[in-house]
Amino acid sequence: MNTTRNFAEGCVMARIMRDTKTYQKNFAISRYENWDAAEKAALAWLRKLKKTLPPSRMNEEGRMTSSNSSGVVGIYLSKVIRKKPNGKEYSYWKWIARWQNCPIKAGVTWTINQATSDEDAFTLACLSREMRSTDRTAIRQKLTQIYGRKSHLQILEKKMLRLV
Repeated sequence: MNTTRNFAEGCVMARIMRDTKTYQKNFAISRYENWDAAEKAALAWLRKLKKTLPPSRMNEEGRMTSSNSSGVVGIYLSKVIRKKPNGKEYSYWKWIARWQNCPIKAGVTWTINQATSDEDAFTLACLSREMRSTDRTAIRQKLTQIYGRKSHLQILEKKMLRLV
């Protein structure tokens, strides 16, 4: 739910989205005395409309979205490209765990490299989210405790994305 001052069109645009549908209405300055009055009318319209719409599911914890390719909510794979001072580029992959109120805004990252396999990095990301922890030592200890056991295999079974 937001309002935007569209100076080019001389109006305040009010928008709200539910599921995949956008509701929008423009409030022209010519009809209202000034920007503040148009914005006030737009907010009133949004509040009234919001009461008739279903609640937002955007921040719903644990909701699987169509864009999820990892198989686990809040876990995703990211490619990182670094450029050295000499101009040479190199890239690597990392699994990232995110959840609501995670103290690390970008999430907890686990790099796939020679020391950590894709499966281990994925499992560490899943454990980070499950434990809601940024304590890397505790998360690694948890992996050591479950490694090769049923709970570890269950995590790996959820993994949909395969590196090639």
